[in-house]
Amino acid sequence: MTEARKEEMKQTQYANWLKYYIKSAASRQEHYPTWFEELVGGPLSRAMAYPMYCTRGYVFIKRPGITNRKTVNYGVVVRTDSIDYYGEITDILEVEYPGVINLKCILFKCDWYDPRVGRGVRLTKYGVTEINSTKQLRKYDPFILASQAAQVCYIPYPQVGVRQYPWITAHQINPRSRVDGVKEKEPLQQIAVNEITQVDQSVGDIPLVDIENIEVEQIWENAEDEEDGEEFEDQNDSASSDYSSDSE
Repeated sequence: MTEARKEEMKQTQYANWLKYYIKSAASRQEHYPTWFEELVGGPLSRAMAYPMYCTRGYVFIKRPGITNRKTVNYGVVVRTDSIDYYGEITDILEVEYPGVINLKCILFKCDWYDPRVGRGVRLTKYGVTEINSTKQLRKYDPFILASQAAQVCYIPYPQVGVRQYPWITAHQINPRSRVDGVKEKEPLQQIAVNEITQVDQSVGDIPLVDIENIEVEQIWENAEDEEDGEEFEDQNDSASSDYSSDSE
């Protein structure tokens, strides 16, 4: 069997084969968790549709019928190890799996551009990613999880002639509450300590006070009393001298 035939069977028959394999596990004395059996059984046939969905700092909306909006929030990209898939959201769906798990998932239904380098995607010498808006992905695989999507903005080039230029630029959108920048200078705060020295704990030049020495407090109290007495004596002497001068 060729690889192309295997891939075709995987896309068309794998889901049905997996359901049959799990349901017949008891006859083979194999047991699987309940949540896995319910997950393989598939979601409900009814789904909820939403015009907008917010997640991970992004605000996604489905592609409107009129595309002359000032804001474009329906561009998405899914990055893999080898290929980046660029597309546009056409529907936002919430599917529900019945049973014990009661799992709900948000799916994006997308129209994908051709991901092949040189044909559908190219990188300019200035580092700008361009997408050929006339090339579509032939393979039918429209659904992705909302957690897989990152947001991009498609900006067309100014129209010079009668024919619209097919290549558009794709710009990555930073999610809210995240700022990407270039570190120009090293932080002033030291990150690591290269050398550790022992602190000199000599107390030769430091006056020591015994907090339990009660005599020191008594000496200070006696000194304050003597100062108060001398102050009163000085006031009495000055008052008597003034009285004697008045009498004369």
